[in-house]
Amino acid sequence: MLFSKLKRQVQFYPIFYGLVLGFLFISHSVFAQFDIPPKPEFQTSVYDYVGLLNASEKNALETKLVKYSDTTSTQIVVAIIATTNGENIGLLAPKWGHDWGVGQAKEDNGVFILLARDDRKIWIAPGYGVEHKLTAG
Repeated sequence: MLFSKLKRQVQFYPIFYGLVLGFLFISHSVFAQFDIPPKPEFQTSVYDYVGLLNASEKNALETKLVKYSDTTSTQIVVAIIATTNGENIGLLAPKWGHDWGVGQAKEDNGVFILLARDDRKIWIAPGYGVEHKLTAG
């Protein structure tokens, strides 16, 4: 009798610890969220938070994006981050672009490009004013 009770307890512990560990992993992924940085005082078109681009690459891209904005009035902003912390990049990119007010509000002609280096993902989030030229994705 004592042996069968002890056997049931020994069988219970791995299941219990497995459930606890599973809950911890699930709750971590549910609460993991990328915090969008506040809009910088000095605005530019390229925000490289991980140093992926060297100075000349960043300047060349910045120059092209500013020239494009000057000729078309469509503002394009590129942000490079390490990871989205498990957040869906397809939801994060448009929210970030909206929070920062990319493009002209009346025209809704901004484009926000988010690159997550470690996740190996990129997302292009166009405003409604340019969706006929460029689809999201």
